[in-house]
Amino acid sequence: PEVRNYYTQIISHMAQGLDIPLHRIFNMDELQRLLAMYQLTHLFIGQNEYEQNQSYFENLALKIEVIMVADNKFTLPRDSRIKVLRKPVFCLPIIQILNAGASGDVEALRKKQMICPGKNYFCD
Repeated sequence: PEVRNYYTQIISHMAQGLDIPLHRIFNMDELQRLLAMYQLTHLFIGQNEYEQNQSYFENLALKIEVIMVADNKFTLPRDSRIKVLRKPVFCLPIIQILNAGASGDVEALRKKQMICPGKNYFCD
């Protein structure tokens, strides 16, 4: 619970700083209501939520971007449309996912190097 609260705070602060609306839900009923009220573009879920409702989230990923926060050892089915965000979660990968758009290639964005002309430091 403490780690989940930590990630929730990080994501809430990121959304606030980026001026992006954020809706936090706690169960599938709340998700259904949210989907009925808003035209969502991205849904971030945990590995446990995905494992409990795999087919639902795979179908939902046909309509919106579904991003799962998962452990390093977790693997998705080969034909999955879900994107995986590996723990620990940082701001830059989330921004890359948001910038990739519905048809973007998150892996390609992740492999690009940041170039800072005139600066002498490295970014991993």
